[in-house]
Amino acid sequence: MVKDFKYLTELPGTPQEQEWMRERLDALSVKESIVLAAALDGDPPSMAPDAIYQLCALSDYKICGYAGDYKQLGEYAANEAMLPKDVRPHLNLEKLGHTYAETHPGKFCEGHYVEFPEQPSSQRYDPQNGQLPEDTDWSVQIESINFCESGRGMDSLPRSPRRYGQQPR
Repeated sequence: MVKDFKYLTELPGTPQEQEWMRERLDALSVKESIVLAAALDGDPPSMAPDAIYQLCALSDYKICGYAGDYKQLGEYAANEAMLPKDVRPHLNLEKLGHTYAETHPGKFCEGHYVEFPEQPSSQRYDPQNGQLPEDTDWSVQIESINFCESGRGMDSLPRSPRRYGQQPR
């Protein structure tokens, strides 16, 4: 279950910051939602600029497969290390998962291990200059439409994608 992040749009900030966040949150992918939940759990923002910074840094995080516990994280680490299949039955996967977590700090969130970035994001939002960041990362949301039952065809789909913070063309 993906969290509802609408509360971020109510943090103290300018109307432009709040609108930028509304648009960005409306376009979150499931992966981005999991990452954002982990990021916010470790460092909840108190102001809109802090939340914008976190939203801009989502691509700096890494989701380590379907690892909801240390044993599954150990399986992930064994796969990443390309350990031979005949060695794996002899591994203590839970211990390997703990070791991986020690060397790759992160957080378990919604059935995944979210690895935190080693370095802070280079894209920073400076509220003093009033320039909202342009989010260059793209995600696609697909709405399932039953064209036969609805009587709608491909012509009913939007023609152009909308980027965060930009008006429709």
